Amino acid sequence: LIAFGQERQTMDEIRRLVTEAEAEEKQLLHQGAAKAQKQSATAMATAAFGGLLSLGFVGMASVTVQRDFKKRRQAEEARRLSESRYHVLFNSIDEGFCIIEMIFDEQEKPVDYRFLEINPSFEKQTGLRDARGKRMRELAPQHEAHWFEIYGRIAMTGEAARFQNRAEQLQRSYDVYAFRFGEPKNRQVAILFNDITERKRADEEIHGFNLRLEELVAQRTAQVQQALATLDAIDDGAFIFDPETLRNSYVNEGAVRQLGYTREE
Repeated sequence: LIAFGQERQTMDEIRRLVTEAEAEEKQLLHQGAAKAQKQSATAMATAAFGGLLSLGFVGMASVTVQRDFKKRRQAEEARRLSESRYHVLFNSIDEGFCIIEMIFDEQEKPVDYRFLEINPSFEKQTGLRDARGKRMRELAPQHEAHWFEIYGRIAMTGEAARFQNRAEQLQRSYDVYAFRFGEPKNRQVAILFNDITERKRADEEIHGFNLRLEELVAQRTAQVQQALATLDAIDDGAFIFDPETLRNSYVNEGAVRQLGYTREE
């Protein structure tokens, strides 16, 4: 290149190429820096948005947690209040109350039941002591089968029942309202009952008195009718009158014939 006098031209070309390369490099660097700056801004904006979004989610989660906690606390307070009222009622009512667990045999026939809960009036109403946790057959081996059948049907079907029955071994009569308690699989029955032995005895005495009164009235009526028939058979005239009003309440056939008036007259 020197021999042909082209060294200057070559150097100029090299300088031009270097200058172009430097300019292109600067441009690329500038573009890279701008792109990096843009990416950085985008990343910062994304991070900021993500942070705000995270704060929003955290805030929403916090509000939700607080709301759930408030609802849970209110539900817990309501449950405690309900239990408190239940225990007050459970312990204060005069009626007997118990929760029993039905016991079935292999053929699903109700054969016994166990006392799970009893209230303070239970012993007074039944005469059974320390019944909680025990089976009825332990306390009253001769207890009638119809009690188990009724409670077993309630436990299986969930249909409540109101009835009156006699428990001979306890020597008491009861007015009972029973309903299924809890899940069907638990086979538990809640029973509210009242000893009506004295009332039943009084009702029976009143019924007997009414029967005797009806018999006495029937006897007296028959006697009166017989007496009136006797008065009608005699020839003499006869009157029965009220001494206060002096009005006749009865006139026999003899008086009608002799006086010539009708009975009504």
